Amino acid sequence: MISSLKQLITPITQRPKLNAMQTNFFIRIEGKIQSIPFDSVIFISSKKNYCEIVTTEQKYLTYGMISSFERQLPKNMFCRVHRSFIISLQKIDWFKHDHVMLVDERKIPINKAGYKAIQERILIVGDCEKGSKIIVTLQDLTSCLK
Repeated sequence: MISSLKQLITPITQRPKLNAMQTNFFIRIEGKIQSIPFDSVIFISSKKNYCEIVTTEQKYLTYGMISSFERQLPKNMFCRVHRSFIISLQKIDWFKHDHVMLVDERKIPINKAGYKAIQERILIVGDCEKGSKIIVTLQDLTSCLK
């Protein structure tokens, strides 16, 4: 029994790395393995040993730690902004030092490290009008160059 359980568990270090062409990830939910496209994810929140993945279509609740999602999701698309939240950089409407407003009008708290992480992963282009800025993610720039 124990040996069969050990075979089912694959250490994170042995899991396959994401390739540049991969557009989705998979989670275990309700006895099946569900595909979730990266671009549909709005944010991921943790609730003890479970994570809620909120997408443009629906919400998923799966067993796991938010740190595992943080390690495995593409850094150019997602950012951990709080101990309980990972957001999609593509879904940011605007942000300030203490929170980020997502395109679906959800307000997500951010801490100092999260604020710094967002600034490191996006491109803030000059002052347009009265201090407003244009925010472009690194993924947006990459897709323009293709």
